[in-house]
Amino acid sequence: MRRVPVFLGTFLLAAALPGAGQSDGNRANRLDGESKPAADFTLLTQDAKPFTLSKDGAGRPLIVTFIFSSCPGACPLVVDECIEAARQAGKGRSAKDRPIVLAVSFDPEVDTPARLKQHMKESRLSPRDIVFLTGTKEAVGKVVHDWGVSVGRDKDGDIFHGFQTVVLDRSGRIVAKYFGAGIERKDLLADVKTASAPVQAAP
Repeated sequence: MRRVPVFLGTFLLAAALPGAGQSDGNRANRLDGESKPAADFTLLTQDAKPFTLSKDGAGRPLIVTFIFSSCPGACPLVVDECIEAARQAGKGRSAKDRPIVLAVSFDPEVDTPARLKQHMKESRLSPRDIVFLTGTKEAVGKVVHDWGVSVGRDKDGDIFHGFQTVVLDRSGRIVAKYFGAGIERKDLLADVKTASAPVQAAP
């Protein structure tokens, strides 16, 4: 049996229950983000380069979701939906102005930068569309905690988790949160377009 990491064990009970706002059915629940600032973090990309949300994501609309590369379920589908929304919202925009997806792995023991880079290659994903993020158990555990993601492992060591996808505007504020895997395409696209609007200058 695979050993349960400490930070995952912390969320074992929470993961067994529907997360806040999480749908009991296939369709994801949407919660308005009320323009609240997202919790900052620093993790490593698939190229083993540090990525700080408030610095490296600044000025660009973002879709943040949580996955693990060996997921036998809906993780790849959620990633595809996020990428499609980012592409649609980014049509006609310059490369630095287009939305991008950030996929945070909550399986850092397996999902090293090298593994995530290989996963991108196997899945034929482009760094123009998505950045995979990982880090130490402690760093990933803090992000999981700060962002309220439910994740744990069963008695066989297999991961189970809730789904959370968050749309951030150019200033790093939350436009919307989705709880569940079945995200409504038109809703996600509308939120990403909202996130893509120019940041209003302070009066």
